[in-house]
Amino acid sequence: MLRKLITLLFVVLIAPSLKAQTTTFTSGALEVDVFVSNPCDGSNNGYIDFTLVSANAASADLNPIIGPNPSSSNFGTVSINVGDTFTWLGQAGTGLQSGEFRFYISDGTDDIDRGIFNALDGVFLFDLNNILISATANTGDNSTCQLAPFGPDGQVEVQVTGGSLDLVGGGSISYTWSSDNGLTGLPLTINNVPATTSITLDLATDLGVVGLPGGQYEIEVLDDYSVCSAELIDATIALSDPSPNTYSLQNTGLRQVCDGEGTDIVLLGSDLAVAPEPDVEYNIYINGSIAACADCFETGNGGNLTFSLTDTDFVDGDVITIIASQGSCLDQTMTGSVEIDIVPAATVDAGSNEATCVNSPYNFSSQSIGASASNFASLSWVHDGSGTITGGTETTLTPEYNPVPADAGATITFTLTAFATAPCVNAQDQMTLTITAEPTVDAGAADETCSNAAYTVTDAVITNELSILWTHDGAGTLS
Repeated sequence: MLRKLITLLFVVLIAPSLKAQTTTFTSGALEVDVFVSNPCDGSNNGYIDFTLVSANAASADLNPIIGPNPSSSNFGTVSINVGDTFTWLGQAGTGLQSGEFRFYISDGTDDIDRGIFNALDGVFLFDLNNILISATANTGDNSTCQLAPFGPDGQVEVQVTGGSLDLVGGGSISYTWSSDNGLTGLPLTINNVPATTSITLDLATDLGVVGLPGGQYEIEVLDDYSVCSAELIDATIALSDPSPNTYSLQNTGLRQVCDGEGTDIVLLGSDLAVAPEPDVEYNIYINGSIAACADCFETGNGGNLTFSLTDTDFVDGDVITIIASQGSCLDQTMTGSVEIDIVPAATVDAGSNEATCVNSPYNFSSQSIGASASNFASLSWVHDGSGTITGGTETTLTPEYNPVPADAGATITFTLTAFATAPCVNAQDQMTLTITAEPTVDAGAADETCSNAAYTVTDAVITNELSILWTHDGAGTLS
């Protein structure tokens, strides 16, 4: 009994204030940390952690835990190994209400008794109001796009109340800043910040910068001593920038571009910066990535901007946008986009040059190398001869030409046009057809000669011949 009294006196002397959220209790070699998480906002959602720091054995037994009512009490033995933690959430396992919780823990040699067999206080859970976050009057938009240290100068400051900050002696919170603007340093988490009643948090201060650019900012606050939490992400901490302003692209949507051709991307307006504000820079982005083409960058001049892209700057299906940037201000995506639809260019080959006789039609299917075309809407043959093309064949690859006597000896040029699909241009190619006149022959007048003398024909007349051939039905020979 004397040893137990000495132990109890020892516990009373070394135990810290029970208002702290983690309290260390010691009796000889037995040491246990007790952390309480208070219920929040009228709900039974508190809990108690028992962590066995050291003991005379490998474990110690926790029995009982007596709370404000039977549902929050535990009369069964819980064995806790050294270094382990047991969490008490009540009989239902859903959480504890506010009130005093007494307990007894023993390792067989030493024991810690908090209000079970003595009048010592247990640990207390307090019902806390939920955390509230509100922007202060120091929160304000950014007014300059200058680079540090001259800008930006936007500010986000909030005041946090409630939760464990309402406890006597104060509490502790942890919080995380984030934003939608990709600001360097975010998200930023700061843990275990003590405070009493309320605390003012400043994002620029936490980041170690002078000010903030435009963007939607967000803060999430977690109470270290309860499950209370809150999040603020609304217009009260959404900052705007003075520029860049938003302008629209011209002729947005699906744009057909002929294969091998470029296209102009026109922005209908731009900002002209006035010193000391930096220039507003406009960049072409393709499929969300900044483009590296020769004319994909322009500086704002207060008027329209034209970006002349070549056929090597894009491929079919690319989506083109424009993003404006200015110093420390938030980048702005211009309104609208252009999606590239590459249309194949028309091609045409009129085929090989040929020749024909004036007295017979010529069908182009006889060409040694036939005419060909691709990516066309329609075809058309025209010529500079005196004859005609058989009706209906002038729109095919194999027309039929009907020479007339006036064509004899002429070389006629035929032009084949492949009419392209917009926006491509038509394609043309030419071939020639040489018209040969019909040959004529006059063998000369009938004549006589002696059987023993050679005879030479001298009055034969031949025109438009390619070659001649004499034949006879006599017994002699030609030479």
